[in-house]
Amino acid sequence: MKAKKSFVDRLARLGAVNRRLFSVVLLSVSLLSVKAQGDADEKYAADLLRPGVEAPDFVVANAGADYDGTSLSSLRGKYVVLDFWASWCPDCRKDIKKIRWMNRHFASDSIVFIGMSFDKTEEAWRKCVADSAMTWMQHREQKPWKETQVAKDYHVNWIPTIYLIGPDGRVKLGTVVANKLRRTLETIAPEAVANRKKVTRTNAGASADAKLLSETDLERFPGGCEAMKKYINRHLQYPEMAINLQAAGHVMMRYTLNPDGSITDITATDCKLTHMNTAALDRYATEQQGEVRKECMRQFAKEGYRIFKNMPKWKAAKDGRPVKGMYRLNFNGVEFIER
Repeated sequence: MKAKKSFVDRLARLGAVNRRLFSVVLLSVSLLSVKAQGDADEKYAADLLRPGVEAPDFVVANAGADYDGTSLSSLRGKYVVLDFWASWCPDCRKDIKKIRWMNRHFASDSIVFIGMSFDKTEEAWRKCVADSAMTWMQHREQKPWKETQVAKDYHVNWIPTIYLIGPDGRVKLGTVVANKLRRTLETIAPEAVANRKKVTRTNAGASADAKLLSETDLERFPGGCEAMKKYINRHLQYPEMAINLQAAGHVMMRYTLNPDGSITDITATDCKLTHMNTAALDRYATEQQGEVRKECMRQFAKEGYRIFKNMPKWKAAKDGRPVKGMYRLNFNGVEFIER
């Protein structure tokens, strides 16, 4: 018995050593990840304007947009995010989703986003802006990247490059790492962070006949709530008219989740447009523009209906009760609304 106990003790000690070793490995991986982000700035952001330096002025050029002709200096009193990018740049394309997410969560009367493109052609630039639903201010330089004054003024030797300009017009942050911008914005926009953390699993403001689904109800989707998000991400298609108009908006889906897992009574309500390119809309006659807006909203609603109509069957309910639910689909590019 004594020998067996000694052997068990040795196994236990070995297990403890292995657990400690595993913890060290995990810590090392985490530190390497952080170091990799730091190395990116050390390598590509060393020459950027330092915090406290006055940001060089420029004027946003985007013919037809309501913000065309806006100068950086006119935005004093606000935080301004400058994102230098190009559609031909793979790293920039990867960061678009991150910038779009930050714009949706942090943009306000006091925080403004401006995309600064080095695209070679207007066609490529506008197509990427429309396809990626980049609904914030967009500007394109008219010369090759290295020849533009704004690139020289802001020491942009690598893209994507991001600056955060403070309300005083001075640089607060210069980086090539998008997540550093997010962490900085979280410190200056605590209300946005707090609102994002609120539980809005289906949508706030549900009426008496269409309530928020419980955690148990959501887990009835095959694979659970996370699988439902992935399903919508994979299958949501941006309507062609919305792409052409660079439109963004949302639609509220109401439906009944039946005891057998089927979805019926699907309707789209509260369809709203939150953005539309004025130059694209102006291609239509004035008397047609109202109908064009309505048609764009109808297409959002139609796409929402298609998504829910083609959903896989949910798991059957144990208590046999139907549930009337609400779900909000955001059309800000093919991207599911973060919960």
